[in-house]
Amino acid sequence: MGYRYLKFFMERTLYSSGRITVKLKDRLIKETKKYKNVLTRSRQSGVNRFNTAAIIWNMSHDVFGYDKFSEVTIDILNETTCILSIKKNTDFLYLIDVYPITYDLGAVNSIQISDYQPYEGMENVVVTDGISWNVYKIDLNMQPCLTDQFNFLELDPKDPQDIEVLYKICRDR
Repeated sequence: MGYRYLKFFMERTLYSSGRITVKLKDRLIKETKKYKNVLTRSRQSGVNRFNTAAIIWNMSHDVFGYDKFSEVTIDILNETTCILSIKKNTDFLYLIDVYPITYDLGAVNSIQISDYQPYEGMENVVVTDGISWNVYKIDLNMQPCLTDQFNFLELDPKDPQDIEVLYKICRDR
């Protein structure tokens, strides 16, 4: 069979774990590198919430695999609120509350997060500034529970644990 076949087989087994395909792994590696550069430049220039939302909208397609024209909606509620909703078929999966790229997400409190639950009946809320990502699940008592937290700039998409973190919010599940 040879070395090349064995190497291909081992890579496929290492990253697939029954769910994560080689194609998805390759996309995550390529797009994570690209968006690390975009986010770093945007942080240096201090882009506003709406520009950050445009970056997240593109990431939802390029990194996470959603169709940005049919599965991602952008709702600009007012000059300080920008929300994206992610849906698959007719089911809403996530609500993404986008903050400016330089915003301290520690200032976002649980009351704000639990207020989003009635919004289209979504149970999952992502709060992000593009770099820091906090993923919450809203329980039956309308209380948010932090399920995942990561810094996009610190991710290593070749690390199986980091791939798993990204996979949880990917379309390809």
